[in-house]
Amino acid sequence: MNFIVITKFIFVYYLTGAVETTPVSAPENTIFLKMPSAAPFLPHLADPNSLRVKIHTPVITGSQYPATLVFGIPTAEREGVSYVSDTLQSLLRESARVEDLLDCKFIVLLASVDEQYVESTYNQIKWKFSSEIEKGILQVISPNKAYYPDWSTLPIRIGDPIERVHWRSKQSLDYALLMEFAKTQGTFYVQLEDDIVAHNTYISQIKKYASKMERKKQKWFVSDLSSLGFIGKMFHSYDLKYMIQFLVMFYNDLPADWMIDPLIESKFCNLEQKFQCKETKNLLWPKHKPSLFQHRGTVSTLKGKVQNLKDPFFE
Repeated sequence: MNFIVITKFIFVYYLTGAVETTPVSAPENTIFLKMPSAAPFLPHLADPNSLRVKIHTPVITGSQYPATLVFGIPTAEREGVSYVSDTLQSLLRESARVEDLLDCKFIVLLASVDEQYVESTYNQIKWKFSSEIEKGILQVISPNKAYYPDWSTLPIRIGDPIERVHWRSKQSLDYALLMEFAKTQGTFYVQLEDDIVAHNTYISQIKKYASKMERKKQKWFVSDLSSLGFIGKMFHSYDLKYMIQFLVMFYNDLPADWMIDPLIESKFCNLEQKFQCKETKNLLWPKHKPSLFQHRGTVSTLKGKVQNLKDPFFE
């Protein structure tokens, strides 16, 4: 079994003040200030095991080199059904040529603390996609149980029922963990879900689309490859740190897809110039048409929720 300790997203060295610096001597009438730590956001991460991520798949020689595209796919328990194998079948076999996959990585996060679920789901994936695992194209990871907070202590936000608050808060933390793990593994990162189907030329279309924007020297922060929620959100890997910060700071306050707009506003806009800010957001947040991913699941990871959303722009 392989383990990797992922660096704390924003302020790891200052978590709960665990790392102290020895002040040098200072003149009279001066004091040393200490900047805020991450403790107010995720105090439970002071547990040294909380960011220890288990890598289920073997580390393949050569797979450490950065890919062009990295796809992150979180999966968790659903009542009576699992979609992740069908999603991987679409991504890795039905909608991609072998040569297209060679500079891509797919990272599945088994986002559960139920060891039986994690092991059984990994075994299913390993049995069906052993070839992709052996080539280093497919990785499977899972979090330490200490990574998640005590859900019973989370305050209610935006009027959601407590079950929904827990569900979307966990989803944001799952995205943050995936992004942190993936951010050094490729040029671009694409966030997916475990219940989607891909366009039959999705990899070549993404590469052409990204290359076109690079040739035009078009500045962008996030691009929509689907019109639904966080599905198909593509980032430059070097920009993931900003998304991770927002996910960690506001995981209990907002759904993940609601964070992108204020993130772009705070980073790129002069809020006193609202019209110019709207233009800036449109430039920094381009949309690919048609959509390259379609939602196809109906049983949500939120217990009791039926999800019938379909992307009208998917062909």
